[in-house]
Amino acid sequence: MNGLGVKKIIAQCPHCLNTIKNEYPAFGGDYEVIHHTQLLADLLKQGRLKLGDGAVDRVGGAARGSRVAYHDSCYLGRYQQEYEAPRQVLKPLRA
Repeated sequence: MNGLGVKKIIAQCPHCLNTIKNEYPAFGGDYEVIHHTQLLADLLKQGRLKLGDGAVDRVGGAARGSRVAYHDSCYLGRYQQEYEAPRQVLKPLRA
């Protein structure tokens, strides 16, 4: 990835996030690595992504306002101390 000029990696998988962020530096990989929920939460905060008031009628097959069970992944929560970003993404959906 160094040869391609990669500077930032957005990971969907918390385990991949942990591996690339914490183990790749030992092999010369120096990247900013974030989880996709961190990107989405940041875009929401900046107003560049809107999920409320009719912007999304259905998300993942569940109607807005439905109950949602969210599982904190060990590699995102326990090992990366990231608990807020996923909740900030769900919040505008009133789920």
